[in-house]
Amino acid sequence: VASTLAEDNLIELWRALGDERPARELSFSGQNGAEPLRRHFERVECRDVPGEVVFPSRSAIRAYVTATIAGAERAAAVESLRVPFRARSPQAVFVAEKAA
Repeated sequence: VASTLAEDNLIELWRALGDERPARELSFSGQNGAEPLRRHFERVECRDVPGEVVFPSRSAIRAYVTATIAGAERAAAVESLRVPFRARSPQAVFVAEKAA
């Protein structure tokens, strides 16, 4: 079992902060994770799991944004956001099996 984020994780947050290309290309994501697993496992199933993150305050948003490489320079834009702020956080869970 392996889990990962989707490439459009928290896309509403990044768009609200002015990021024009908020989707992140990840080396292992729900979109591309099955391929490397198929090299080692006979059966690979990807289960998409919807999720949501709720930031209760601007300080919570600021703490998250400043902790990321991609967002630290966007921290000033946090003041314009309404709270609580909700953003989708889609996940992918891979279940892989070798042949019996």
